[in-house]
Amino acid sequence: MLNLLNENKHLIIQTYAKETLYSEKDIELLWLDLETYLTNFNKAFDNKQKMWDLEKTMYQCFEENSLYIRKKHGKVLICLPYNAVIPLLPIFLISFCMFGNNVILSPSRRTLETAKLILNLLKELFQQNQFNVELFEIGGQKAIENFVLTRKVDLLFFQGSSKNRNEIYSKCIGSGVELIYEGEGNQITIIDNLTALETIKPWLSFCNGKLCTTPKILFINSSLFQDFHNSIKADKTDYHFVMLNENTDINEITDKTILYNSYNEIDKVVSYLQSNYDFGLQVSVFSENPKPIIEKLSNNLNISRITVNMNPTFQNSLLPWGGYKKSGYSRVCDFLDKATKTIIVENA
Repeated sequence: MLNLLNENKHLIIQTYAKETLYSEKDIELLWLDLETYLTNFNKAFDNKQKMWDLEKTMYQCFEENSLYIRKKHGKVLICLPYNAVIPLLPIFLISFCMFGNNVILSPSRRTLETAKLILNLLKELFQQNQFNVELFEIGGQKAIENFVLTRKVDLLFFQGSSKNRNEIYSKCIGSGVELIYEGEGNQITIIDNLTALETIKPWLSFCNGKLCTTPKILFINSSLFQDFHNSIKADKTDYHFVMLNENTDINEITDKTILYNSYNEIDKVVSYLQSNYDFGLQVSVFSENPKPIIEKLSNNLNISRITVNMNPTFQNSLLPWGGYKKSGYSRVCDFLDKATKTIIVENA
């Protein structure tokens, strides 16, 4: 798969850049994640099989005749947002099809040409491997009406906005269709390190700030706060920096708005987020002593990912991913786990 994609890499990136208005340089970084995943896929698959064998053994210690097994979901509807076709479209397809799932792919209409191009390039390969992939071209809402409400699929894997989350949950529950839901992030960033004030700026505009991992809400150590003010005043960007106040709704942020405030104690940040923050995707930490901050965050917040002193927008798709609260209904696990369901078989 990777060879086919790399042979047509320039065309794919050009097409995607035209549809998303991302820079080709930014898409190159997304492509790197795709390359990493496909290069290591066989190793990940083998390691996962070994882990699943260990799971079987663990439960057989308690009940010798029990079997804890992994099986395909069956027919899967995947709704993919425009901001993640690269790297996720090929990653989803190989991960789900490898286990025999039949996939109906409903990409955003904003990136339909990119999706069609990738599928056409992989069509012969899919046929050779008996991968069953169907393209649905008229949007996620229609796809849910056509396949979820009519019970034509076993699983909906939805990535996109959190705004219609309750409606989609309700439709899946009412139709008896399983759901993996991965929504928005409104990412929190905690800055306790002077160098992070400058290094974070390029990540605010990476992929036009459209990724769920884009920093949106900054809490800056009070000792660095004046430096931050001076920095944003001198910085000529398209972004609008707005200081948090008691009336600010941190769950509703317009495009190109970055909220920020100072903090003295991490406990107060945690307390504020517990009371005011509805998402559960990611917190990024920049600190020379991150361990106590990580402990406070992981013990007190429903957050699926914490990044430390790194580009917060970068994702390694080989690692687990998920979301809590408004960010999703998705266990933190890798795509091979998501592509399978677990069954316990108990024998007398």
